[in-house]
Order: sequence, then C-alpha cells, then structure tokens
Amino acid sequence: LDGIPLALELAATWAQVFTPAQMLLRLRGRFEWLSSRQRHAVPHHQTLQAAIDWSYELLSPDLRRFFTQLSIFRGGWSLEAAEVICQEPMALDYLAQLRECSMITTEEQHDEIRFGMLETLREYADQKLLPEERSRLKRRHLEYFVELAETLSEDGPQSLYLNRLGADLENLREALRWGLNHSPQDALRLSLALVDFWTIRNYWDEGLQVSERAFERCADIPDELLVQALLKIGILAYHCGDLDRGERNLRLSLDLSGDLGDRRTVCASIYHLAIVSFMRDKREEMRCLLEQSLALARELNYRRMIGACLLRLGELMAEDGDLERAEPLFRESLRIAREIRSTHGVATALLHLGRHLVNRRRAEAQTLLEEALSLFKELQDHASISVVQVLLGQMAFKKGDMKTARSYYLLSLESAQKTIFKNYAYKPIYGLARIEMVEGRLERAACLLGIASLYAKPSDAEELEASLQEIIGEAELREAFEAGRLMNQEQALLYCFREIP
Repeated sequence: LDGIPLALELAATWAQVFTPAQMLLRLRGRFEWLSSRQRHAVPHHQTLQAAIDWSYELLSPDLRRFFTQLSIFRGGWSLEAAEVICQEPMALDYLAQLRECSMITTEEQHDEIRFGMLETLREYADQKLLPEERSRLKRRHLEYFVELAETLSEDGPQSLYLNRLGADLENLREALRWGLNHSPQDALRLSLALVDFWTIRNYWDEGLQVSERAFERCADIPDELLVQALLKIGILAYHCGDLDRGERNLRLSLDLSGDLGDRRTVCASIYHLAIVSFMRDKREEMRCLLEQSLALARELNYRRMIGACLLRLGELMAEDGDLERAEPLFRESLRIAREIRSTHGVATALLHLGRHLVNRRRAEAQTLLEEALSLFKELQDHASISVVQVLLGQMAFKKGDMKTARSYYLLSLESAQKTIFKNYAYKPIYGLARIEMVEGRLERAACLLGIASLYAKPSDAEELEASLQEIIGEAELREAFEAGRLMNQEQALLYCFREIP
C-alpha cells in the first residue's frame, strides 16, 4: 500500500471479512479491489484508481507523458538516466514539477539526487503506456545501462563504479530480464561489465546464473566478446565453488585469447587459473602460474594484474614464514592499488599486510586492519568485513580484552550471515567459544563448539578437536556439545547472540 493514507483506509474496510493473508492476495489487483463502500464519499476518494486518476488529470499533457515514461525504472533513477532514456530535454523541469505535486520522491545518495516513485504509482503509470512505447523505452533502458556499466568498469575509481551500480541494482536486474528475452547479446555485455560488482558485493550466484543464461541464448558471439564471457563466467564459477567449471572456462579463455593475440586476457586467465590452483590446495602450481602472469603483466604494464599477482605471491611467502620477502610485495601491491584507485585492491592489500604483521608489529597491524575494515564497509564486501572483524577480535582476545573481542566476533558473525558461504560463520563462533572457556562458562563453550562444528571446513577439524579436548570430560559437557551440533541455523544464531547473564 506504500503508506498511502487512502489506500490504508480502503483496505481497512475489509479487515472484518478477510485475513491479512487473504487481503495480500487481493492487493495484487489493488486498483480493482481498493474501493469505498461509502457511496456518499467524494468521487476521487471512493477508489484508489479514482484518487490517482484525479491527480494524474491535473498534470499537463507533456507532464503526463513524461510521468508514464518514468514507470520504466525500478528502484529509482538519476536525472541523466531520465534525460537519456525518456529522450526528454525538459527532464529536470518536469521532475521538479512532479516532485512538487508528490507524484515522485527524491533522495540524496552518494552526493547525487536520485528520484523514485511509489510502486502503486509506478504500476498506474505503466498501465498508461502503449505496448510499442513500452518496448522502445525498454530497449533504451537496456542500452543506457549497458553503456553505463561498461564505461564505469573501464575507467574511474572503483568506489564510483560500485556505488553507482549499487544504486541502480534494480534497474540493472530489470534491464537484464528484458535483455535475456529480447537482446541476449546486450544482456551478456551488461552481465560481464558487472562481474566486479557481482564478486565484490557477494552476488556470485546471481551473476553466474544471468551470465550463463545470456551466453546460452546468444546465437553468434563475436570472438572479442566470447573470450571475455569465457573468462568472466569462469571467475564467477570458481567464486561459487564450482572449480571444475571455472577451470574449464578459464582454459578455454586462455586458448582463445592466445589465438586472438589478446595478451591482457591471457595474463588474466593465467592469474585466475592460479586462484583455482590455490582453492585446490596446489601451492606449487599456483606459484608457477602467478610468476607467469606477473612476468606478462609487467611486460604489458598491466598494473591491476601486477598488484594482484604480487599480493598472492606475498601471501604464499608469508604462509611459508618468509615475511621478510612477503612484506615488500604486499607494500608494492598496496601502492599500485592506491595509484589506480582500486578501493578493493587497497583494502585487500591492507588486510593481507595487517594479518601477517599481527605477531610482529601489533600496533601497525591494528591500524592497517581498521583501515581495511573501513574500506570494505564502504564497498559493502560482507565476506571481507567478516574476515577483518575476526582478526580484530583475535587481537583483542590475545590482549585479554574479552569485551572487545566478543563485540568483534558478534559483528563478524552478523556480517557472515550476509554472504552465501556458510563457513564464514565458523571463525567468529569458535572465537566466542574460546572466550567462554577463558571466562569459565564451560557448558556454554561446549555448546558453541558444537555450533561451530556445523560451519567447520575439514581443515578446521584439528583446531576444533583440540579445543574440545581441553574442556570435555564430564558427561554434561558432551551433552552440551551435541545440543549445539543438533541446532538448526535459527536456533544456533539466537544462542550465539544471547546475552550472558
């Protein structure tokens, strides 16, 4: 009902004869159903349709036409989008007039005024569009967002790319839906331009599904687009955990880009194959691939890929205990990321550097991780936010600051719920269990370890078992562990967030 007073009043008259669920079903046809049974009411208060008709008829013909065209948008729009898609040079003046008569709304987002429309009004306006006009607007809507996404992905700061596309997410989804049925190649171009957005904002599944559907519906794909489709669908596939499909696509991308002489895509394909090797725990294979990709990236002055390779090579060295060699690589990666204005690259380099300085230069590590956390929050990368919050919780735990540690672990668990990966919840829950062990609440600690086991990866088993052996001796503690292990997700989360008496 969009909070419209008349709509609420009209719906309320049926409250004695329909349950809320029944009313909700009928509200799908809101204009037909929402009418007053009080025939003495003024005409434009008798039905929702009549009320909106009355406001609509007060508009000038040009303003009515523009208002109906705006129904093409979902979730809001910018002035530029209205000017281009509606092909209206008077867009600014018309938007101001529509705002004055409350037919549209305004909101400031990221230093830009965005416009919106209540869904009730959008549906009404959409009904006024002729099929041919709707089709023309849909095509211009798709073309506009293809150009916007491709331009932002190729140039400018990453934060602008993410914020601008994030604000238009519903428009992007609508453009993709229409494009899949009417212009699959444009839908494919759009989905590929969104790959960084899909991955950083944790929309891996959605990105993979729409990219594959567009790819499958394209009858004839130019080689330049085909090679990018193979590369980026491969990236999305391994992010979703399908390593076989990811590797298969990346190898096809490598072969085709080699045939085309597209050396930047060769470089990127090798790098992402290295990540697949990492996920398969093939460290030496990963190292060799990274060195190949880095050598080619330096030759091409492909700075984004230079920074990515340095970061991953540094991580391998740090995990081998060679921080002396790893630290310069992390710092060079950080410098490059700052220079090319890759916010995610900066945040990731800060995370890796901070994580490996924790046991050497704690104060510096704290500063680096806090900066990384701030940037990941700006990017809305919930998976990385969760990781950094765990690290800050672990630092507080080692200092004996259990209150701060608990706070970070709970924040990390909250962030983990916003990702598609269940295992991100393991570390914060395990951290909470360690706090309970230190503070002597062993039954609660055992229950939390049981919950943690629900999210544990095979590599976590040894750590989990060691903690269990520290406390489990008595039968009631074993029962507490089993009680945690048998909880469903809702029960487990409620238990984790429950306040300590």
